Order: sequence, then structure tokens, then C-alpha cells
Amino acid sequence: MFERYTEKARRLIFFARYEASDFGSSEITTEQLLVGLIREDPARFEKLTGVSPQLIREQIVREIPRQNPIGKSIDLPLSAGAKRVLAYSADEADRLRSRRIGTEHILLGLLREDDTPAERLLRQHGATLETVRKACADTNQALDAGDVAYPWYLDSDLGEPPEAPVQTSGEVVIEVEGLTKTYPGVGEPLHILRGIDLTVYKGEIIAIVGQSGSGKSTLLHILGTIDRPTGGRLRFGDQDPFALNAEDLAGFRRRSVGFVFQFHNLLPEFTALENVMMPRRISGHAGDNRLGVELLELVGLRNRLGHRPGELSGGEQQRVAIARALVNNPLLVLADEPTGALDNETGKVVFQLFERIQRGKNLTSILATHNASIASRCNRLLRLENGRLHEISQPYV
Repeated sequence: MFERYTEKARRLIFFARYEASDFGSSEITTEQLLVGLIREDPARFEKLTGVSPQLIREQIVREIPRQNPIGKSIDLPLSAGAKRVLAYSADEADRLRSRRIGTEHILLGLLREDDTPAERLLRQHGATLETVRKACADTNQALDAGDVAYPWYLDSDLGEPPEAPVQTSGEVVIEVEGLTKTYPGVGEPLHILRGIDLTVYKGEIIAIVGQSGSGKSTLLHILGTIDRPTGGRLRFGDQDPFALNAEDLAGFRRRSVGFVFQFHNLLPEFTALENVMMPRRISGHAGDNRLGVELLELVGLRNRLGHRPGELSGGEQQRVAIARALVNNPLLVLADEPTGALDNETGKVVFQLFERIQRGKNLTSILATHNASIASRCNRLLRLENGRLHEISQPYV
């Protein structure tokens, strides 16, 4: 769904989801998209509107009542109005002959969604659709009125045809039965997962697709033992991790699961090599750095061992994150939108690298993605919808 969005626009939506949970909302509203916008790209917002981002933020906090927060890790769906805003933003990107949907197009989408708190607040401070469109056009040197916008979809590259699937051994690594997850809601409970059944075999790479807010991240968090299910059973071989006490569960997680997140989550104070070795240091197995060097060589970063995250590109940072996920030789690798914060070409390169390592080391991996190219390369494709998993054959995401 978000392949066409710039990195800033994706982070905007991430921040909007965070704000929605902080406000106690059960869905992401237009005003939370606005808060995400001014949090992620305040300079562009002020340039296009002439309005102080801080003034808007303070007014939203003052005027919109907060309910009981429902947790920062929950997957929240977009409201109907927020979905229309994103649809309008795609249309505005086409009008401005832009191949990518940026924060400025989402701003235009907010102004097109009439009679919402966000639109009224912007209009109150003098920001109108016409003035912001003109500011965007001046900035982007848009086509003259009447010309045909660039057909962005012709630039889409789904990559080469997938290789033959890895032949799995038949050994069961993960078994899930009747898994449920429910959060207390403002009114009725919020049912995220409604009875998940899944068997994962050694050597498989499984893609889970579904709309934003469908529960993909929640499912990965439970499979990675970061979160606990409300009901059902999870087993790693013969081990029930949730039968362990908190300390033993943390040790199990460090040994058994490697995580690759959409945003790399590297520690900025440490070098690439130190970041890769961090899980081993936490586990008390620091030793020498040869394993970390080997993994960074494997991901093509032999010459970046001493660089800190701020000195690396987005694609290089994500490659460090992949190496870090593998340093403890985990039973399971979980990747949550591993290329979601990267541009299409960089994302393609990073996933091809991940895929090559997956096959070479016979890893077992589950990833959540909106990327049809990535989904089509996996052994199995599952869709999470209405809290249930369904095996599908088409990589429609």
C-alpha cells in the first residue's frame, strides 16, 4: 500500500499511529495525520502554509479530548476520512507530476477532506487548498494546467521473477494454535487476532500481507515473544516460551529470535560492528568480533565496520540491522516491513541480500510486507484479514 510513499511520508503515518494510541483513539484520524505531518516535516509544513507547526500542535492538544491510552504497540486502522486523505494525496502527487507521495501531498489531501477538525484548523490559520497547491507547484515546478501528469505506475519495478522456492526439510520450527489477541477498548474489547493457526518449517520464508492495522505487527511481536497472546498456544519445537518466567523468556528471545524492523533501531553512539555484536554482549557472549566482521562482510559492509549509523545510508543501516538479527544464529528471523522505510531500488537490493543469506544459511523467516515483489519471492504467502490468516496465491497487498 505504501510503496509509493517517501520515507518521510511513511514516518508521518507511523507518528500518526503513535499519536492515535496516545490519544486513546481506536483508529487514525485526520487530525492525527496532521500531528504526524508537523512532527515529521515541520519545516516544509511551515514553508507551504506560513503557519507555525508548534501553534497547530498546541491547539490540537488543547481542543481534542484525550481518551484512555490503549498502548503504543497496537496496530490501529485508518479512519474512513484518513483513507480518503491518502487517496487524495495520491491524486495530488499526480497533479504535481511527482512519482512519489510526500508529506506535501498528504497536506493537500488533508485540505481536500472537507469539514474535518484538521481541515478547519488549517483554514482557520489561512492555509487553503489553492494557496498550498500553488506553493507546492512553485517548489516542484509542476506541469502547466491541462498537461497530463507523469504515469508513476510505469516506473514501478517488481524486480526479476522469483527463484525456485527453498526446499524445506519438513522439520517443524514453530507451531501456532488458536492464537488470539484482544485489547480493552473504550467501549467493546478490540479483537486484533481471532484464532491464528500456523505451522512453520525449517528453511521457509513466509510473507504475511494485509492492510495497515490488520494486526501483522502484533502477530510478529507475539511470535517473537515481545508481546503475549490473550489465548492460544505458541511452541518453538517442544518449548512453550510463555511458560517461562520473565528472565528466562528474555534469554530465550535473545537466543532464538532475530528481529529486523522497518526502522533499523541502531544505537547511534555505537559503530556498525558494535551494533551487530550488541545482542551477544547482552547475552554475555561478547568474545572477539570475528563473527560480527563476517556478517558485515556478508552484507557488503566490510569497509563500514567503524562507521556510526549517522554516517551510513538508509540501505546500509538496514543491512547492519540484518547482520545484527543473525548474530545469535536464531531459530527464527522476524522482519516487520524490512524495506518499508527505503526507496524502491534500495529496498529491492536489501531484500535480495536478505533472500540470499536466507537461502545460504537455511534460515527460517517470517516477514510482514506491503511489497508485492517481496511477497512473490517467498515460499508461502499468507493474508491477515479480520484477525485470521488465509493462504493465498496472488501477492496482492
